[in-house]
Amino acid sequence: MKTLISIYFILYILLILPSALPAFFEGCDLDIYTAYKQYKTDHIWNRQGKKINIHNDFRQREYQLFADYYFTRNDCLSLHSSFVEIEEILNRNTRGFTDPELIWTHCFYSNGTESLCTELTAIIPVAGQKHELRYGRFGGELGLYYSTCVDLSSHPVYFDATLGYRAYSGYPSDQIRNTFIVGSYLLPGFYLEGRTDLHFGVFNGKSHMHHPLVFFNANYRLLKAQIRGVLNIYSGFYVSLGCFGHVWGQNVGTGGGFLTEAWFVF
Repeated sequence: MKTLISIYFILYILLILPSALPAFFEGCDLDIYTAYKQYKTDHIWNRQGKKINIHNDFRQREYQLFADYYFTRNDCLSLHSSFVEIEEILNRNTRGFTDPELIWTHCFYSNGTESLCTELTAIIPVAGQKHELRYGRFGGELGLYYSTCVDLSSHPVYFDATLGYRAYSGYPSDQIRNTFIVGSYLLPGFYLEGRTDLHFGVFNGKSHMHHPLVFFNANYRLLKAQIRGVLNIYSGFYVSLGCFGHVWGQNVGTGGGFLTEAWFVF
């Protein structure tokens, strides 16, 4: 039954929404991004970075919805939200919303091929802490975003990078966060993109749990890698398919999974 629901969600994104949304948002400088991710593992890295078996088959399904609204030429307001389902052997299954993130991006330098922006993120809890799903704490992040594009052998190649510092109220550790993206347009309407994400906790948090956690340990570090192919179906509508894996970490799950995405540019 859950597999059928997942298939319906993907088909709805790919087939129905593209024909319905453009008329509704006509004239808006708005991007809508949706994604479905599956992840599984039965190991974690402990605090020392040693891989250990937790004897627990952990599976996660995540449904993401992002919206970007460009209210000036240099300013964008984004909302990131997710609904997550978790299945475990040892612990009870759980589901619920992650803490939404509201992001203001301001571009203060641009010359046509490169840009430099600031990013201010507010983390707004939907409820209290929930096992493996969210911290349930207010937080914020201040960061820089840099983007550039060059031509290599007649193929445009773009590079994006972010660097930020995130802090939470209460027990979770502060984090240094970094993202690096490189992509190339290999064919008309198709590009390939690689990405790394680093969450580097400074380990100043206070854990409330006395058993291993795959996600949302108060103190954790994670390096994740991802690759995806993106296809432009028609003007303003894109779909992608990719995979990701956890490369290194401390107090976090190993493993990986796949993702499929669709987004609309109005």
